[in-house]
Amino acid sequence: MAIHIGHQRAGWPGLLVAGACFIVPAALITTAFAWAYTRYGTLAQAEHLLYGVKPVIIAVVAQAICGLARSAVRTLLLGIVATGGVVASFLGVNELVVLFVSGAFVAVAHGARLLPTRPPTAVSWHLGRAAVIDLTTAALAIGSAVLLLRFRLNSAWLVLGGGLLGLAGAPAC
Repeated sequence: MAIHIGHQRAGWPGLLVAGACFIVPAALITTAFAWAYTRYGTLAQAEHLLYGVKPVIIAVVAQAICGLARSAVRTLLLGIVATGGVVASFLGVNELVVLFVSGAFVAVAHGARLLPTRPPTAVSWHLGRAAVIDLTTAALAIGSAVLLLRFRLNSAWLVLGGGLLGLAGAPAC
């Protein structure tokens, strides 16, 4: 939206400036985190920090997925496609294949009006295959999800709190 507004207000120069202002900060932050992770990710302190941050990130992603699901899955057809895509992803099917097959299915079903359109009764989603779950991690993820969804707490505070809890629970190195 910001890039579109830049284009509408100032043409191509506005598009380029708005695009750069939208993309460059996120790219720099991601680059800094990637550098820090590759440089310090194997240190014991970093492992403890990440132990506390990872469940909170899972809760943040879950909140984003719930919001996306509410706005994207509005019909039975889309609910079926979303569930099929999640199952296929969970089974290890390549993401591009999932996208292509889902798009083709929607195009065929929508064109032929094979399925009635009504809201889905449930939406399924997958948090990640590589997550290591223990009781502490599960409690931290659930607590973070409650704070995010019920009290609308800023996710940055949860990430900071998760990192501090991870460090606090770390054995002395």
